[in-house]
Amino acid sequence: FLDSVRAFWRSQSVSLRVATAMATIVIVVGLAFLAGPLFFSPSGPDALLTLNINTSDRASGSEIQAVKLEPGTRRLRIELKLPDQTPQAQNYRVELLDDQQQLRNLHIEQHTAQSLIVTIPANEIAPGSYIIRLYAVNPDGTEQRVRGSYFFSVS
Repeated sequence: FLDSVRAFWRSQSVSLRVATAMATIVIVVGLAFLAGPLFFSPSGPDALLTLNINTSDRASGSEIQAVKLEPGTRRLRIELKLPDQTPQAQNYRVELLDDQQQLRNLHIEQHTAQSLIVTIPANEIAPGSYIIRLYAVNPDGTEQRVRGSYFFSVS
C-alpha cells in the first residue's frame, strides 16, 4: 500500500504536491482549532456567589454582596435564590445590568424550585456594580417581572 502511495506521489507535479501538502496542513490546523476546546477546556476555579432578592433599591442602603475574581478564575457562578412569593414558572429570563447601564441576558445553567444558577465567563465581567433582574416567562410567552433585584459587585 505504501509503495503505491509513494509511486502516486512521485508521479505528480511539484506544484500539485505543494498544493496537496498545504491543503493537508490547513485541514489539520482547522480541525485542531475546532477540536481544541473539547480537549483543552479553560481551567481554573469558579468564583461562587449566592444572592437573595432585595425588594429595596440601592439608595436605601441595602447590603451589596461582593466577589473578587482572582487571576485564573474561569467564570462567575451565581445562585439566585427565588423568593417564596415568586409565581412558579417553567421558564425565567435573567437580565444583568452594569454600571454603564448596559443590559445583557444571562444563560440559566440550572433551574430548581428554590433557585436559578447562571454563569458568566470571568473575561466577560469587569470590576464594578451589577444588578440582576428576574422575569417569569408564562406559557404563552408573556413575561412578568419578579419584584425586587439582586445586587452584587465585582473587584
